[in-house]
Amino acid sequence: LVLLCRSCPRLETLIIRERISTATVLLLAHHGRSLRQFVVRGNAVVKKCDWPQNPEWSEEFYAWLRHTSQSYDAVCKEVSQMLGVSWTPLTDKQFKAIVLNEPHNERFILPRTFAAGFQFPPPEHRLSFSSIASSSPV
Repeated sequence: LVLLCRSCPRLETLIIRERISTATVLLLAHHGRSLRQFVVRGNAVVKKCDWPQNPEWSEEFYAWLRHTSQSYDAVCKEVSQMLGVSWTPLTDKQFKAIVLNEPHNERFILPRTFAAGFQFPPPEHRLSFSSIASSSPV
Protein backbone atom coordinates (compact mmCIF):
# COMPACT_ATOMS: atom_id res chain seq x y z
CA LEU A 1 0.00 0.00 0.00
CA VAL A 2 2.84 2.39 0.75
CA LEU A 3 4.32 1.69 -2.68
CA LEU A 4 0.90 2.43 -4.18
CA CYS A 5 0.77 5.81 -2.43
CA ARG A 6 4.33 6.61 -3.46
CA SER A 7 3.68 5.57 -7.08
CA CYS A 8 0.36 7.41 -7.47
CA PRO A 9 0.88 11.07 -6.54
CA ARG A 10 -2.73 11.90 -7.50
CA LEU A 11 -4.33 9.15 -5.43
CA GLU A 12 -7.40 10.71 -3.80
CA THR A 13 -9.20 7.80 -2.14
CA LEU A 14 -7.81 4.92 -0.12
CA ILE A 15 -10.08 2.57 1.83
CA ILE A 16 -8.47 -0.11 3.99
CA ARG A 17 -10.55 -2.91 5.47
CA GLU A 18 -7.83 -5.35 6.54
CA ARG A 19 -5.51 -5.30 9.55
CA ILE A 20 -2.91 -2.54 9.35
CA SER A 21 -0.26 -1.25 11.74
CA THR A 22 -0.15 2.27 13.10
CA ALA A 23 3.25 2.69 11.42
CA THR A 24 1.74 1.81 8.04
CA VAL A 25 -1.11 4.29 8.62
CA LEU A 26 1.51 6.99 9.27
CA LEU A 27 3.52 6.06 6.17
CA LEU A 28 0.40 6.05 3.99
CA ALA A 29 -0.55 9.52 5.20
CA HIS A 30 3.04 10.72 4.76
CA HIS A 31 3.24 9.51 1.15
CA GLY A 32 -0.43 10.07 0.31
CA ARG A 33 -0.63 13.81 0.83
CA SER A 34 -3.10 14.07 -2.08
CA LEU A 35 -5.59 11.78 -0.32
CA ARG A 36 -8.99 13.38 0.11
CA GLN A 37 -10.58 10.26 1.57
CA PHE A 38 -8.40 8.04 3.77
CA VAL A 39 -10.64 5.44 5.39
CA VAL A 40 -9.33 2.87 7.85
CA ARG A 41 -11.35 0.45 9.97
CA GLY A 42 -10.38 1.32 13.55
CA ASN A 43 -10.69 -2.21 14.93
CA ALA A 44 -8.16 -3.34 12.33
CA VAL A 45 -5.45 -0.90 13.45
CA VAL A 46 -2.69 -2.61 15.43
CA LYS A 47 -0.43 -0.41 17.57
CA LYS A 48 2.92 -1.50 16.20
CA CYS A 49 5.95 -0.28 14.28
CA ASP A 50 6.46 -3.23 11.97
CA TRP A 51 8.78 -1.50 9.51
CA PRO A 52 12.56 -1.90 9.47
CA GLN A 53 14.51 1.27 8.82
CA ASN A 54 14.56 2.15 5.13
CA PRO A 55 17.91 3.47 3.83
CA GLU A 56 16.01 6.45 2.37
CA TRP A 57 14.82 7.52 5.86
CA SER A 58 16.81 9.69 8.20
CA GLU A 59 17.43 8.53 11.77
CA GLU A 60 15.13 11.32 12.92
CA PHE A 61 12.28 10.17 10.64
CA TYR A 62 12.57 6.56 11.77
CA ALA A 63 12.67 7.60 15.44
CA TRP A 64 9.50 9.67 14.82
CA LEU A 65 7.82 6.69 13.12
CA ARG A 66 8.71 4.29 15.96
CA HIS A 67 7.66 6.74 18.68
CA THR A 68 4.43 7.99 17.09
CA SER A 69 3.24 4.51 16.10
CA GLN A 70 3.10 3.53 19.79
CA SER A 71 0.08 5.79 20.46
CA TYR A 72 -3.30 5.69 18.74
CA ASP A 73 -3.96 9.31 19.70
CA ALA A 74 -0.60 10.45 18.33
CA VAL A 75 -1.28 8.61 15.05
CA CYS A 76 -4.66 10.34 14.65
CA LYS A 77 -3.08 13.71 15.42
CA GLU A 78 -0.22 13.23 12.95
CA VAL A 79 -2.46 11.91 10.15
CA SER A 80 -4.80 14.87 10.69
CA GLN A 81 -1.87 17.25 10.44
CA MET A 82 -0.41 15.60 7.32
CA LEU A 83 -3.73 15.45 5.45
CA GLY A 84 -4.92 18.85 6.65
CA VAL A 85 -8.26 17.55 7.96
CA SER A 86 -9.48 16.07 11.21
CA TRP A 87 -8.91 12.32 10.84
CA THR A 88 -9.93 9.29 12.86
CA PRO A 89 -10.47 5.68 11.81
CA LEU A 90 -14.03 4.39 11.50
CA THR A 91 -15.93 1.97 13.68
CA ASP A 92 -17.00 -1.28 12.02
CA LYS A 93 -20.56 0.04 11.84
CA GLN A 94 -19.38 3.25 10.18
CA PHE A 95 -17.18 1.32 7.78
CA LYS A 96 -20.05 -0.93 6.69
CA ALA A 97 -22.22 2.13 6.10
CA ILE A 98 -19.96 3.58 3.39
CA VAL A 99 -22.17 4.18 0.36
CA LEU A 100 -21.10 4.78 -3.21
CA ASN A 101 -22.84 7.76 -4.80
CA GLU A 102 -23.00 6.25 -8.27
CA PRO A 103 -21.82 2.97 -9.79
CA HIS A 104 -19.24 4.72 -12.01
CA ASN A 105 -18.17 7.42 -9.59
CA GLU A 106 -15.16 6.97 -7.30
CA ARG A 107 -16.59 9.30 -4.69
CA PHE A 108 -18.41 7.94 -1.69
CA ILE A 109 -20.35 9.39 1.19
CA LEU A 110 -20.47 8.64 4.89
CA PRO A 111 -23.69 9.11 6.81
CA ARG A 112 -23.64 12.34 8.82
CA THR A 113 -24.27 10.46 12.05
CA PHE A 114 -20.68 9.21 11.92
CA ALA A 115 -19.03 12.60 12.20
CA ALA A 116 -17.78 11.83 15.72
CA GLY A 117 -15.34 9.17 14.54
CA PHE A 118 -13.83 6.07 16.07
CA GLN A 119 -12.76 5.85 19.70
CA PHE A 120 -10.04 3.35 20.53
CA PRO A 121 -10.87 1.14 23.53
CA PRO A 122 -9.16 1.87 26.85
CA PRO A 123 -5.68 0.30 27.17
CA GLU A 124 -6.89 -2.48 29.47
CA HIS A 125 -9.25 -3.72 26.73
CA ARG A 126 -6.78 -3.64 23.84
CA LEU A 127 -5.06 -6.67 22.38
CA SER A 128 -1.32 -6.59 22.18
CA PHE A 129 0.92 -8.89 20.20
CA SER A 130 3.44 -8.98 23.04
CA SER A 131 0.86 -10.36 25.48
CA ILE A 132 -0.35 -12.90 22.93
CA ALA A 133 3.16 -14.01 22.05
CA SER A 134 4.22 -14.40 25.69
CA SER A 135 1.42 -16.89 26.34
CA SER A 136 2.27 -18.95 23.29
CA PRO A 137 4.00 -22.30 23.92
CA VAL A 138 6.08 -21.89 20.77
